[in-house]
Amino acid sequence: MPSSGGAEPSTGSHEDAWADLEGAVERILQELRGTRQEVQEAKARLRRLEELVGEEGDGGALVDHLQRLERENEDLRGRLAEGRELVDRILARVQFLEDRS
Repeated sequence: MPSSGGAEPSTGSHEDAWADLEGAVERILQELRGTRQEVQEAKARLRRLEELVGEEGDGGALVDHLQRLERENEDLRGRLAEGRELVDRILARVQFLEDRS
């Protein structure tokens, strides 16, 4: 391809252009690989959301999941309260024994 001065580009400029092209193609391929990974991750998140929301989109599975978590949370709160009561009784006994000695 002639330049504006009518002279043929040097072999070095062909090699430089080829190297630039190869670099650009490699960057594009890397970006494509990254984009594919992002798409796969997005698809996995979408599948999980679809599982939670349900096929009809009514949120039935999500509601069930939240209700189960709320029941577990309530159970844990009860167990924590029982544990606190037990600790309070133990501390009261320790205090009683310290007062007696």
